[in-house]
Amino acid sequence: MTGGKDACSVPPIKRSAVDTAALSMFERWSLDVEGTKAALAEEVSERVSETVVEADRAAREAEERRGGLAIIERDYTSGSLPVEEYTRLRAKLGDELVAVEAERDRLVAQAERVRAFGGNLDAEHETLQRLTEIRKAIAEHVSSAKTKVETSGDVGALRAAIGSVFEVVYIRPAEHPITRLEGYADSAEPVVGRAYWIEPRLREDAIVMREEEGAGRAILRQVPLQFEDRSLVTGRGVPE
Repeated sequence: MTGGKDACSVPPIKRSAVDTAALSMFERWSLDVEGTKAALAEEVSERVSETVVEADRAAREAEERRGGLAIIERDYTSGSLPVEEYTRLRAKLGDELVAVEAERDRLVAQAERVRAFGGNLDAEHETLQRLTEIRKAIAEHVSSAKTKVETSGDVGALRAAIGSVFEVVYIRPAEHPITRLEGYADSAEPVVGRAYWIEPRLREDAIVMREEEGAGRAILRQVPLQFEDRSLVTGRGVPE
């Protein structure tokens, strides 16, 4: 509404302020840090396995091309393959062999780099660093193009995780009667210099139990973040 008695009394508030408050509450109440760390480590292991499978496939294809080259050499030597056909097939299989060997070597090297990264992975540090980047990106409203590319997937994963716990969030002025209830500050987050409060409505399936019957803050299920696979590192360079 833009006017009249039913018009909203809350002035525009930056989305970054609301997102930052929601993130703060989610981290305190529901973020499964251990689960997030485990997911990162598992992702590294899966990446190694997937890359090794692809490298093995490329190695098999290389052997097939070598076998094909051996066959046409045999047929040409025996006189059963015309020189024109021999020349054509040899060039074709030779080019394919060079390509699949290059792919095999690239995949083997990639698997080794990912394996080495996994061996040195400090999942806790990586998790905390990614969370720090998300907080910064949200606070700055992802203003930098580089930051937007690097963090957009993680921010999306965070919003999905928050959405699985918070059904909706309310913005209440600090002078609202509800904000003056005892314990209200434990279930909300201040924004705009405490002029307003962000109050989430919890999804019923996110509530494990309540501390007191009919009162008290709910105990929420723990939700791990599924970080975007941007080579699983923050600026340290495991290639795609």
